[in-house]
Amino acid sequence: MPSLRLCGRVPCAQPGRSGTSDPPEQSWRRIHEPGEHHRSARFIPAGAGAQSIADCRAADEGIALIQAQRLGEARDALLDATRRQPQSARRWYNLGLAYRTLGESDSAVDPFERVAQINPNDADTLYFIGQLHLQSARHDQAVATFLRALALDTRHASAEFGLARAYQLSGNATAAAQHLARFDQLSQSKLGKPISSVYGEQGPYSTAEAIAGEDPVPSDFSVRFVIDTRAGLRFEVPKPSSPERIVEQLGSGACFTDFDNDGRPDLVLLGGARHAVLYRNSGGRFNDVTSRAGLIVTKQAFGCTAGDYDNDGRDDIAIGLEDGLAVFRNQGNGTFRDVTSTLGIRSGGIALGLSFVDYDHDGDLDLYVPRLRFPACADCRVEFPSPVKAPANALCRNNGNGSFVDATDEAGVAGDAPGVGVVAADLDNDRAVDFLTWMRDSVHPSRPNATICCCFSWSKTLLMPA
Repeated sequence: MPSLRLCGRVPCAQPGRSGTSDPPEQSWRRIHEPGEHHRSARFIPAGAGAQSIADCRAADEGIALIQAQRLGEARDALLDATRRQPQSARRWYNLGLAYRTLGESDSAVDPFERVAQINPNDADTLYFIGQLHLQSARHDQAVATFLRALALDTRHASAEFGLARAYQLSGNATAAAQHLARFDQLSQSKLGKPISSVYGEQGPYSTAEAIAGEDPVPSDFSVRFVIDTRAGLRFEVPKPSSPERIVEQLGSGACFTDFDNDGRPDLVLLGGARHAVLYRNSGGRFNDVTSRAGLIVTKQAFGCTAGDYDNDGRDDIAIGLEDGLAVFRNQGNGTFRDVTSTLGIRSGGIALGLSFVDYDHDGDLDLYVPRLRFPACADCRVEFPSPVKAPANALCRNNGNGSFVDATDEAGVAGDAPGVGVVAADLDNDRAVDFLTWMRDSVHPSRPNATICCCFSWSKTLLMPA
């Protein structure tokens, strides 16, 4: 099978605001050289051809010149880049940005219109076209274009604001107030997608482009894992109390976390008589410190996630239980405190998998909780299919003040089937966090007594872009 070998990490520029005075060669380096806190990264494959590198550099130089506020030179470089590759939406997009920043609104329309022809589904392009119509007092065209942008991206905060402004200037005060209220809602809930002058925040097309090329296939190599009996991990999961206790047979979760900040990953294992065990890594060997750390779990536990939700520099732990979840705050002295009741999180159901993730890019970790069907009573057996309706999957947004609020409906991530696990990632490279959630389809009604094997057909995958 062909394989891609990456010969270098090529991050995008650190966020640069208007008014910077970097010379173009420095701006180009800022976009292409490694550094900390970059918003995204690209890779230049080995073997990229000289012509493709030259073509890419012509476009990236124009982008760097925009960042350096050398707009006339940026325009000329991007005009050259569009002549080299007239079907590149990215090049036309940045040429439009250069014209717009120069104040040449009419000249900027054509490059953005070309982008819309190449990719009619890019809401950011339509937003800029709407803005250009608005600046030229073409209010009806601005309204129509902003509406097209919002049809593609209902959470595009900048398009909502532009639409409100266009309605206001065209004399439609009612519609203007409606869309201004929607803009305020998107902004306050942090679900909006703002456009700004910061590098990378003017749409995906505004960043430096990747260089394509052929890569040699590396030699085959094998990887083999062995059980390390020296690690000191002793953990026995009891057998299910009944073959019908299906949830008990699912097994339990585990998560690594450096809870004591000593640079070594520690381990939380769930299940067993104590429901959760914390093992401290002492350098290749693990020691049970559960009681000393105060990680006391009194209910059956299934999933866990670790992360610093309160930004105090220490990993906290959230654990999914048979009827909800528990959050333990790291006290910084080697101990944890159960703070679930103080966070405002209300989550019933069986939490098999959960994840801390900053989905709204506001600098603090939010919590996504997929949930399964739950028993009607403590002693009831849990089986699939179940007559008990599963609660919706839950997204808890971090308020940044030690509390969370339910943002499931606003974000549209409840799902329509019981959830098993979740992975958060930027699946489409648009700098927004997406959720890949494993969800279970309903069992076919003609097989109400299906065996466990048939019931565990995890066939429903739901992609939910943020």
